[in-house]
Amino acid sequence: MKKILFILILLTIFVNIYFIFNKDKDLSTVYVNNDGSFSEKTDNYEIKINYPLTGYKKLNEEIKKIVNKYMKDFKNDLPNKDIPVDMTYTLIIDFKDFYYNNYVSFIFYIEYFTGGAHPNHDIVTINYDKTTDSFIKIENLLEKNKDILDIFSKISRINLINNPGITVTSMMYEGTKPTKDNFKNFVFTKDGILLLFNYYQVAPYSQGEFQIIVPYSYIR
Repeated sequence: MKKILFILILLTIFVNIYFIFNKDKDLSTVYVNNDGSFSEKTDNYEIKINYPLTGYKKLNEEIKKIVNKYMKDFKNDLPNKDIPVDMTYTLIIDFKDFYYNNYVSFIFYIEYFTGGAHPNHDIVTINYDKTTDSFIKIENLLEKNKDILDIFSKISRINLINNPGITVTSMMYEGTKPTKDNFKNFVFTKDGILLLFNYYQVAPYSQGEFQIIVPYSYIR
């Protein structure tokens, strides 16, 4: 009896360990291709994804994590039944890459449609420091320059106020307030820090996305 109880305890321990180390496994196995692209098409939905392949393991894992999350959420949001035959649900992901000094940066443009008046759009950015094997986020920029949010806010408003796409000034001012959330999407380029503003952040949906460059001389 004691032997059986001991075996059951061991099995319980092994099962718990398995789930601890595999709780996010679905995010790493949904997206199995390693050739820089993924596509899937059925009668009701279509997925087209382009993603970068790099020589850095940690960076590749982060890229795959982002892509898998959007693909998993997209499939979870698909109606389980009664999908109109004349409607195709879509997920499209593409990217742009940038290189500056020891930084590798990516912008991911995500478009997904699961019903409604128009597709939804997201921008996700990654900034990777090759020398430290770490990711650079807005919090890291604040550590180096405590005034950087105010600088970003001021320069953004100067650049956007006369942009013909800014049709609602109040939206622009709200979307460029000196908060971390407003300036979380950025990449390092040879010309400066490129700030990205998503749909609805500084203008109505019909005006699309916006971006501005902040020269490095402004933040040093």
